Amino acid sequence: MLTDAHCRAAKPKEQLYRLNDLRGLYLEVKPSGVKAWRYRFKLAKEGQTKESLFAIGDYASAPNGETPDEAKARRAGGRFTLAEAREERIKARALVKQGINPAHNRQLDRIKREQANATTFETVAREWLALKDWEEVTRARRLDMLARVVFPKIGALPIKTVTPAHILDVLNTSAKKNGLTVAAEAKRTMSGVFEHAVSTLRADADPAAAVGAGTGAGATVAAPAASGGGARGGRKARAAAASSQASASRATARARPLADTVPAPVAAAAAGVDLWEQYGMMCSANERRADEASRDVEAWLKCQYMRERVGEQFAGRITGVAPFGVFVTLNELYVEGLVHVSELGTEYFQYIDGVHELRGERTGRRFRLTDELHVQVSRVDLEARRIEFRLVQKQGFREGVAGAGAPRGDGTPSQARRKAAAPMSEKAGQARQARLEARRGGGAAAPAPASADARRGAGKRKRRR
Repeated sequence: MLTDAHCRAAKPKEQLYRLNDLRGLYLEVKPSGVKAWRYRFKLAKEGQTKESLFAIGDYASAPNGETPDEAKARRAGGRFTLAEAREERIKARALVKQGINPAHNRQLDRIKREQANATTFETVAREWLALKDWEEVTRARRLDMLARVVFPKIGALPIKTVTPAHILDVLNTSAKKNGLTVAAEAKRTMSGVFEHAVSTLRADADPAAAVGAGTGAGATVAAPAASGGGARGGRKARAAAASSQASASRATARARPLADTVPAPVAAAAAGVDLWEQYGMMCSANERRADEASRDVEAWLKCQYMRERVGEQFAGRITGVAPFGVFVTLNELYVEGLVHVSELGTEYFQYIDGVHELRGERTGRRFRLTDELHVQVSRVDLEARRIEFRLVQKQGFREGVAGAGAPRGDGTPSQARRKAAAPMSEKAGQARQARLEARRGGGAAAPAPASADARRGAGKRKRRR
């Protein structure tokens, strides 16, 4: 049986030699001076028992004052003391009893670690984006949001190591720096990435689902619904409803226990209160989640309906004004969409919060609440639950007349275009030529009509005189 003093005192010789310990463990001393731990074991394979060796690592003595972190780093580098080598031998012996080769198990663990380090959140997120059947504009916007908000925080982390605390930090930082809508979009995107990672066996669960309606971006986004006034506050309330859509639908699909659906602050607040009050808070939280889920379904159905009407024109009224554009609700369909400020004109528009108005600095053109507009459906983003309109100018009489004869989209001319005149007959041409010559000569030497058409033309001229 070896001691640490024996291991330190072992000197290299011309030939390799071994110092045996217990149950197959020995210290191998090489002529180069390297001392390595080896474990000899027998493993049954295909009806035969074969002897094999497992290289545990090199020998090292623990320095005085070594901290646990330093010891862990030393073991990660493959250097073990006598006591640590015996612990590794116990682990290897347990694998041998299960019929597992310790060397193969170590190789498998190394491959798993390499794969875990290679499958970072950013890698999986880019793979998830590539699988989405989105327009290039939508994919570029989502990737830009991830690059600005999410990747700097958790992009380099292995996706299995991301915790709800990381998600909460990303959402709170995003709500403060980038706004409430961006935080809600970040939460939906991270949930989609984690669901893809779970389906491909690269993650065990979705940590974004644990950040419920009462924590993180859910509480931050929902707060302006009570403080914001007018159409602007209402729009933020609708954005808050959309922010929790993913977590609400996933929670319903997994059918978690009732106690698990209570947000953390609600559970903490209900710890010292009456049982019935706790049940009431629990029911209120679930009702809010159900309302958010129903609003999300309604928004999805509207987007699905308008997706088939891209390019059509509708009349509507402005129901919301924001610095980045106006929200228009269609008169007949009651579907709301955004007309971006870049679609309103080429000038700069100033947002006036007190009267909910966008005013052009050069022309003074105003866009206010309840103003009627004619819009065209330009784009529908089903994933983001977003409908975008384009402003359409009314056509006056001159524009309508000028465009009446223009060819249609299929290349055929419209009915309003004037038909081409039929070609004149030979006799009519001769009569017309005779009349022109008579006018040029002043009527002094007018030739006799050459035909009946010419005579009829002369009679008409006499009557006009």
